[in-house]
Amino acid sequence: MGTAVDDYTAEVFHGCIETNFSTIVYSENVKPLMDFLVLQSTKENAFYANYTALDSEYGIMGLYQCRGDLSATECSNCVSTIPTLANQLCGESEESLIQLGGCCLHYQFTTELAEKSVNATKFVEKICKDKKATDEGFWEKMESAFNRVMTGTGIGGFYTGSYEDVNVSGQCQGDLSNEHCETCFKSALQEAKTRCGDSVSGQIYLNKCYISYNGNGNGVPSSHRVTTRVAIAVGIVGVFLLVVVAVIMSRRRRHRDEGCGVWCR
Repeated sequence: MGTAVDDYTAEVFHGCIETNFSTIVYSENVKPLMDFLVLQSTKENAFYANYTALDSEYGIMGLYQCRGDLSATECSNCVSTIPTLANQLCGESEESLIQLGGCCLHYQFTTELAEKSVNATKFVEKICKDKKATDEGFWEKMESAFNRVMTGTGIGGFYTGSYEDVNVSGQCQGDLSNEHCETCFKSALQEAKTRCGDSVSGQIYLNKCYISYNGNGNGVPSSHRVTTRVAIAVGIVGVFLLVVVAVIMSRRRRHRDEGCGVWCR
């Protein structure tokens, strides 16, 4: 997702947690969920989340989200490519997150309480380009561009705009309010400063939002006119982004500490 990715079906990143379940449990729960989400993407071309209780405590959560500037057909095409890719990358995992250029799909066996207790601004992934900005005012222009984009935002929107030589875009997960979306964007911008430094382009993914930016980094404006565009889908549009990714990331760190290496790359 994001302006830096032209091919909306190209993989951006993925994460997998190895399964402790039998093949039967997987085939009886994950495959039907995947099929349902793909079918749903032909009807809801933005954001959709589903939680199904499997017993008195545990259930399976699944969601997809498409970038806000994709058409209904593009969204459906993007989501429909993920199940096969997820099987190739993650196998019969109890949890997987697949992020493509234009959409993401995430499922996990979890509890309803855990699903609702996610830190929206927790860091997930970064993509920083090698080219460095030589313009000392690069980050000031970045902030100006994002401030203009966030002005007057609506719930669950996809936002894009530009300021001089900097182009930016961002999207929040469909269940975030306008206030929480703005907070998530600000956190993502701060993460970009910290993690990408003076890279002229990059993408930052948090649990429930992402930002993407690019510029020539030499201070030569492509346009002095600030332009912003807000695309708000019918109902809840949605970031990047991702229910309960905090659970994945905490497991990732735990397994790394134990030397398990369960995250696929």
